[in-house]
Amino acid sequence: MKKGLSTMKRYGNQLWVQVVGPDRYRIGMTDQLQCDAGDISYANIAPLGALDVDDTLVNLEASKAAIEVASPLKGQVVARNEAAETNPGLLDSKNPSDHWLIELSQVDTQAFEALAEEE
Repeated sequence: MKKGLSTMKRYGNQLWVQVVGPDRYRIGMTDQLQCDAGDISYANIAPLGALDVDDTLVNLEASKAAIEVASPLKGQVVARNEAAETNPGLLDSKNPSDHWLIELSQVDTQAFEALAEEE
C-alpha cells in the first residue's frame, strides 16, 4: 500500500470501501443503506470475475424496499460474502464485519482515492 493512502472510503450513503490488503478492496453496506432497506430477506451478490463501475453489485429485497446497488469501482471480484446470500439477515446484524459484500482486486488506486473520505 502506498504511503498516505486512506484505507476507508464511502460511496454515497450506501457503501463503504476498505483497503484490506495489497490489491484487495472490500465493499460493504453502510448503516444508512441498512436503515433505508429495512429487514433484508434476499441478497444476490455479484459473481466472481470482472465487475465494472455501475454494474450491479447486489440486489436486495427487504421489508421497506427492493434495492439494486451499483459498484463504485471497476475490478475483479475475488471474494463474495456467500454467507449473506444463504442468510441475508447477516446484513442486518449489529456486527459490522458481517456487512461486507465483495472483495475486489485490480482496482485503480486513483478511482478508490476519488471516493469520499469515511466520516
